[in-house]
Amino acid sequence: MTAMEALPSDLRKIVTSFPADAQKKVRDLHAKFNFDENSLDCFNANHGDLNPDLLPIFQSFLEKNAAKQEKPKVETATKRRRTSFGATMSLPTAVGAALGRREPEVSTPYPKRLRDVNGDLPLKDGQAARGTPDPLPKPLQVSLKSTLNESTAKPPQGSLSTPVNFEMLGDPMLWTGHRKGTYAWMDEAIEDRTAAQDLQLAAFEGRMGQAMLDRHSGEEGIAVGTVGVPTQAEVVLCGRILCEGLEGRLNEHSLLLEGSKASSNSSRVQLVVSECKQVAAFPGQIVSVLGRSNMSGNTFHARDFIPGLPMATVMPRATSPMHIMVAAGPFCLRDTLDYTPLEQVLQHANQEHPQVLVLFGPFLDANNQRVAAGDTKLPGEDEPCTYEEVYTHHLLPLLLQGLTPLRRAKPPTEVLIVPSLDEVLSSHPMPQPPLDAALGIKSQVLDTLRNLGVRFVPNPGHVRLGSIRLSLTSADALSPILRELVLRPEGKKIDEALRLLLRQQNLFPVLPRDPPQVSESRATAFNFPESQVPEICIFPSAFNATGNVVEDTLFVNPGTLCRPAAPGTFVELFVAPQVSGMTSKCVGDCTRIEIKKLG
Repeated sequence: MTAMEALPSDLRKIVTSFPADAQKKVRDLHAKFNFDENSLDCFNANHGDLNPDLLPIFQSFLEKNAAKQEKPKVETATKRRRTSFGATMSLPTAVGAALGRREPEVSTPYPKRLRDVNGDLPLKDGQAARGTPDPLPKPLQVSLKSTLNESTAKPPQGSLSTPVNFEMLGDPMLWTGHRKGTYAWMDEAIEDRTAAQDLQLAAFEGRMGQAMLDRHSGEEGIAVGTVGVPTQAEVVLCGRILCEGLEGRLNEHSLLLEGSKASSNSSRVQLVVSECKQVAAFPGQIVSVLGRSNMSGNTFHARDFIPGLPMATVMPRATSPMHIMVAAGPFCLRDTLDYTPLEQVLQHANQEHPQVLVLFGPFLDANNQRVAAGDTKLPGEDEPCTYEEVYTHHLLPLLLQGLTPLRRAKPPTEVLIVPSLDEVLSSHPMPQPPLDAALGIKSQVLDTLRNLGVRFVPNPGHVRLGSIRLSLTSADALSPILRELVLRPEGKKIDEALRLLLRQQNLFPVLPRDPPQVSESRATAFNFPESQVPEICIFPSAFNATGNVVEDTLFVNPGTLCRPAAPGTFVELFVAPQVSGMTSKCVGDCTRIEIKKLG
């Protein structure tokens, strides 16, 4: 058995995410003290979930327990009476009296607790208590986890006295409809979904073909061809990447190229890219290739591969400093409905007073164990609530309490709330209507939040804050591309996946859809408005919270405020403006990113 296998199962699951040096430290502690899961549970209850930062405290905890066990036991002042047989025996009072024996008075060092008539609950000060009180929970604290672009100066607190101008971008009709302000989506036919996807491909074909012709402008005789039509000359084809196997993973040997219905009647050919110097492909990607077909036209041998539309070299600049704070749900742990993490983030926002606060859902997570089981009992309540009651009696009042000071401050904080596909009462697929419309509940608190100026943004939402364009979504736009990314030569897959997002000019270009809940007739909401890529793109991802600058666009992953079993992270962005004489930089290069953690 290895040293890792000797650890308790609960601890082994936690330790696997630790750095190597922290894992070794835990193994050494277990070899020295041989602690079990009970010791781990006791430590977590008093100090919070074990993490690498708490290892010194955990070691001290184990040393104290070991010292207690080594202390000699003190004999009690009163010993039990022994019978003539040498066995310990205590007689009931009535039996002893009948035998003429008197029981000596037994004194105990501590008086026993009084009990109620049922004998199962202790009494306190003569009154029946509800049970032994739990130890007071350790208050959550906000601390700095890491900083990116640390050389960018952080503006002094209170120095940002200018309100931020807010503007929604894109077509608002993509999420509105006749039914309570939201669109109907369950009657979308398969033919309509296919036609919408084909329109997206047809809109790209002309520009993608021209991009390849421009790249090879010095070569004669190259023209745009048709997918599935054999030709002896070199031609440029444009189409969508598909996987040859219905359930297989995409690789270099399973690439198919599908043309649009208008240009090639949706014909498909086997795509061979062995002669291409660079390949970056994923299912659903729209590409253009240069090469020759075989005699039958069912295979195309490419020698050049363009993974998307080249972006215009625009150097966006910030004209004024900006402080943006971003937190993404879930806002409570997976097995509880305690919203202390959300309260702590709102309290931190009131202390720091950012110019913009972005809150991603879910607020009531459909994957929460309590919610999935229907046991939606709030802390301090005896009976479960309906989902509507959780929102109207707990969540929305909590938001109102935390956001009111921000909106009434001078200057007021722009508050943006973005819904999530995991929101329990939001049944719409993407693009999702704003949360106040999608919930479908009537609440005076919702009206109060709207009157305060809290902005409920659709998912995804494209906005302009001051001079900066932002694209916001609560769904993970990175993982679907990474899952089946074919990349040659090997490089930084995350950076390349983000670059492909920009070149597809779309947040969710993967087909089959991931996430699968998509209304195809309104999927143009995923496109960057006016075909202009944003300066900042923010969405939570399965990876650690971080920031990446790719093609002059800053991608920010705030993480989630609560991981399944422990508090998580949120981020603060400090955008510095360009000043005269400064070397030209993009917004991402002038943004300080502070990743904060709860613990």
